[in-house]
Order: sequence, then structure tokens, then C-alpha cells
Amino acid sequence: MGHSSVVAQTPQTTASSSQVVAFINVNVIPMDRAQILKNQTVIIKNSRIAQIGLAKKTKVPKSVLLIDGTDKYLMPALADMHTHLYNPDSLSLLQYLATGVTTIRVMNGRSYQLQWREQIIRGELLGPTLYAACPTIYGRANSSSARAGFKEPTTADEAAQLVADYKRAGYDFIKVYSFLSPEIYAAIIKTASEQGIRVVGHVPWSVGVRGVIAARQSSIEHLFGYLEAIETEESQKRSDADFRNLFHAVEFHEDQLAALIIATRAAGIWNTPTMVFFEKRLPFSGAREAWENSPLRKLGHENREKVVRALYNAGARLLLGTDSGEGQGSVLPAAILEELELLVEAGLTPYDAIKTGTLNAAEYLNGSNDFGTVTRGKRADLLLIECNPLSNISCVSKQSGIMVRGRWLTKQEIEVMMKEDSSKPK
Repeated sequence: MGHSSVVAQTPQTTASSSQVVAFINVNVIPMDRAQILKNQTVIIKNSRIAQIGLAKKTKVPKSVLLIDGTDKYLMPALADMHTHLYNPDSLSLLQYLATGVTTIRVMNGRSYQLQWREQIIRGELLGPTLYAACPTIYGRANSSSARAGFKEPTTADEAAQLVADYKRAGYDFIKVYSFLSPEIYAAIIKTASEQGIRVVGHVPWSVGVRGVIAARQSSIEHLFGYLEAIETEESQKRSDADFRNLFHAVEFHEDQLAALIIATRAAGIWNTPTMVFFEKRLPFSGAREAWENSPLRKLGHENREKVVRALYNAGARLLLGTDSGEGQGSVLPAAILEELELLVEAGLTPYDAIKTGTLNAAEYLNGSNDFGTVTRGKRADLLLIECNPLSNISCVSKQSGIMVRGRWLTKQEIEVMMKEDSSKPK
């Protein structure tokens, strides 16, 4: 792509990751349990949480950056587990930090993102910790995949080789799409298992959610595979099938949903609902007001809530994701805050909604020992907010600042950095 190195500038007023930082008199939401630890001091050293204790009993070292947390709440920063980064510039990364996100899973990877991933780890680039799925394996060549230069396998052997190539290139996941044939999908699943890399993405139409569950695909995106599997015969006969499938505006057999959810949980499969994407994206060129008042939109919203609620009540695993990016029809990184609210509206408690983007994300990414909770020894990816999100999920949007890998940034400082970055020649 010709974009091998990007370095974001950091204001002089911002603490570096090597500076010792102390949050004083702050209420801590550890997220390893639904509890608030009041009036705490949290000390950060070498990008890690070094100490947590009652403010009146915890000695603060000299020469530290003091951050007053009185009446504020310190929680783990968020992970957006379904993102897209098509613009190779640092502003794309800063946008996530600006909304409290310090970890992202990119679901349609590019080689320059693998370079970003290493630059971020080394501290050369300011941005969220990055996990990258391979370039999407669509299953058939189309205008989108052709423009991006993707390789589309036409045989099982080609699919197996493609998986091996992407694993060798350093991608973290293999991303599959809706158009895959059963033979190609089976080859991808088999080779990925042999190569030790997980498969994520859509439910291929020719395989169906039952086939994906049987294959133990690591994560399922967007929910619609469940609704397609149990759509009523009357709904299937309608002429606008593609439209209905895309926006979940289908009529389905609700009594059959429970069996699919139970099988999902038994297979250990995670789901990323990306509800906000379907709330925000317009299905056709026309007035937003017309779509927002459409009965189909209401039906789609209700369907997504039913699937999320069924997964949650059954104890199946959920991840926080937005399908955000810069492409046509995409939502912005700030949609993560609306996704949390939609999860709560679907039936999750505020604690469990936040958990999808903190503790759950860490577990899914095999990072439970590294991030996802405010506990001693974890990486200092933290979010300071103005009110208690366990009482009101909208409090997550009321942010004072963010700490990414031990570097403290106020909300105002991030805004300045984004403005400076957007004014640079591209």
C-alpha cells in the first residue's frame, strides 16, 4: 500500500507512558465483579497498574502526575471487536481513543495494519492495541474484492493455501464472508485448525448457522445467520429477500431460536451483534426519516434484540463491536457508546454490557492476564468518567480522559491531536 510507517505526535502536556501517574480519591470499577471500590488511589508505573488501595492508606510516590478522581469513576477502557481501518493514517486510530477504546479487532485486514500493530506495541505510534483479521475471503470475485486485490479461492486446495499464507503473513484471524461454498468453507476451517488460527466472520449462506456452529467458528458477526436459519416460509417467499436479510427484517419461528442458542453456547462460539450498524445504516437512497419510521426497521430492531436477549439469557458469549470504519455506509468509532446502550435496551445489565467490551474481549483475545480489568499488574488501559456507569450506561460517554498503555490523555488533548492530525497533508 506504500504506507509503511505512521507516527502520531503527542502534545508536551501529555504524560508519557514512562511517567508515574496516580489517580487520587477515585471510585474504581474493577470489572472482575459488579462492585465499586470507593475512594481509591491507583498508581501506574511502567505502563502497568502497580498499586490499588484506599486513598487514606496508600502512599503516593514523589514526582508523579496526580489526577484528581474525586466523585469520578475509573474503569477499564473498551475494546471494539469489529472495526475497519481503510485509511492508512493515524487519525483513524485517534478516533478510537477519543471514544474510550484502547483495543480493536480489525475485520478486513491490510498489510500496513500489521506494521501499525508492531509500532503501537513499541510505543512508536499512538493508538489502540490492534488485532487484525486477514483480508476478507469473500468466496467469489466481485467488484469490491477485485478493487482491493483480494485473492478469491475457487478450489479447496486454493483455500487451504490462502489460509496458510495469511497465517504466515502474521494475521491474527481468518475472516470469512457470506458467499463461500460449503467445500471452500470446510477447507478454510480444516486448514485454520491445523495452522492454529481462528476463523471469524459471517455465516456463509450456503453453510448456514447450523453448519457454522458444527464447525465451531470462533466468532459470528451481525446475528443475521440465526434469523435466516429459522425464517418463516411466508417471509422467504417475499421478493425483497436480500433487503430483509441485511437488516434482519424477517419473520421467524421464535420457538426454534432456543435450540440454536443452546448449540452456540455448547460449541463455545462468541457473537458480535454490531446492533448499532444496522440502526444507523440506510438501506436505500432516500430520506432517513422515512426509514426510521418504517415498520421494517422496527421489525429488524426487535429481531436483533430477541437474538441478543436469547444469547445473553442462555449464557452464550457476547463481544462489543460496531462495524465502524471509513467506508460507505459505515458508522463512526463513537458508535461504541450507542452499542452499549442498545445492549442494555436488549436486556443486559449495564455491568454485563460493559463486560462485553472489557473482560469478555480480553478473554476472547487470550489477554486476560494483560487487560480488561482494573487490577494490579494489568496494562494501564483505563477510562476516567464523570458518573457511575453501573447505574446508568450513558455515563460511559461522559469521559474526562483516557489512559492508553500508561499514557494519560485528557479529552481536550485528544481533540487537539485529532485536529492537528486532520490538517496534515495526506
